[in-house]
Amino acid sequence: MLFARFFFACYVVEYTLVVERCKVLDLECNVRKSKCMVINPTGNTKILCKVFPHIMINDQSVEFVKEFIYVGHVLSLKMRNDSDIKREIRNMFMRTSMLIQMFKRCSVDVKTRSMRQSPT
Repeated sequence: MLFARFFFACYVVEYTLVVERCKVLDLECNVRKSKCMVINPTGNTKILCKVFPHIMINDQSVEFVKEFIYVGHVLSLKMRNDSDIKREIRNMFMRTSMLIQMFKRCSVDVKTRSMRQSPT
């Protein structure tokens, strides 16, 4: 339990440093776009605590999430990319469906010419 208190103290110090540096550099944090995610270690014996204090920026609470999209990839608590792969497959089907609809009424000649000109 003592180590968990130390962990909370370090967490608060890190957070306060970030907030202070933002003020010094005249940066403004967008709380609506900011998310917080805590990833547990793989072994249950290494979990220090399951509840974390809320992060407050400009008197607004930062939302804790189970997954979010960062640079086009889905990051999740489970550290798996299942939802990212499913999202990519959905996008692929959507693009393919759009191509089918575009070329549905075209003649075979138009389809072959357009496919020959497309980059490989």
